[in-house]
Amino acid sequence: MNYSFLRNCAQKAGILLIPAFTLFVASCEKDPEDCQDKISFYQDADGDGYGNAAMSVLRCVQPDGYVPDASDCNDQDSTIHPGALEIDDDGIDQDCDGVDGKSWYLDFDQDGYGNPLKVLRTSTQPAGYVKNNRDCNDSSNLIHPGAIDIPNNGIDENCDGLDAKYWFADEDKDGYGNQFKKQTGNTAPLGFVADSSDCNDTNASVHPGATEITGNDIDEDCDGADAVRHFQDKDDDGFGNPDVWLEADVLIPGYSTIPFDCNDNDPKVNPAADELCDGIDNNCDGLRDERFDLKTDNRNCGSCGIVCPSGYSCKNGVCIKD
Repeated sequence: MNYSFLRNCAQKAGILLIPAFTLFVASCEKDPEDCQDKISFYQDADGDGYGNAAMSVLRCVQPDGYVPDASDCNDQDSTIHPGALEIDDDGIDQDCDGVDGKSWYLDFDQDGYGNPLKVLRTSTQPAGYVKNNRDCNDSSNLIHPGAIDIPNNGIDENCDGLDAKYWFADEDKDGYGNQFKKQTGNTAPLGFVADSSDCNDTNASVHPGATEITGNDIDEDCDGADAVRHFQDKDDDGFGNPDVWLEADVLIPGYSTIPFDCNDNDPKVNPAADELCDGIDNNCDGLRDERFDLKTDNRNCGSCGIVCPSGYSCKNGVCIKD
């Protein structure tokens, strides 16, 4: 034992030290809790620097796990204390001010729905602000969740992120719908398409872009008319060359819808022309000079253009004197 240390300590404390029998040894250090003005310290169980007012001790020196601040309103959660970030509308008073923070959103168009980008945070509702922040256009009271969405106008009236569209029944499954049978929605119902240009939804071969069959009185391609063949009419006599034609719904200049011209270079030769005695098939019936009897015709006796003189008659194709 270090008796020199004990002797010095005892002298300072005014205590008689008997070497063989130590009756009392006083500490040379002062008791840390021996002070006139003790203060309250509060348990800080969550280590956030704020203590629980219900759990306190009186001490001269701050104990471990205790703090002089007693303002924590939840000492089991380090995210809850004075000055903490308040999360609005979650039912928790993070900053210990006695109320859960609330967010309010500007309702400029007064439709009951607020602008999510214009927010005030306060415990009471400000004038012109609402709790709802789902308005996608706060300048029009016709646009808000639950509003009627007008199809195909490029505006999302009901704030669901999409403009509603018209969808048309496609009963013949050709990809083109019936304009008179429609539904509205963001996506196509089963059996409906976005196109409404089918002119016959009971026939899959009839729709825009279909192959047009000419002259059958059916408008396969839905352009409003049945395609017709137009025949080239070079001599402009109203009859076309049956071997040269185009298909179209309307008349093509220089063409005719009537074929059967047997000579499209001569306007005097066509199915409506008068047959002449000239060795030519003028009326395109496949015959030449069929209206003339060369055996008895005084103007065409024997052949076209042979006229019997006065006093003569054509008999068996020969002019004979009467």
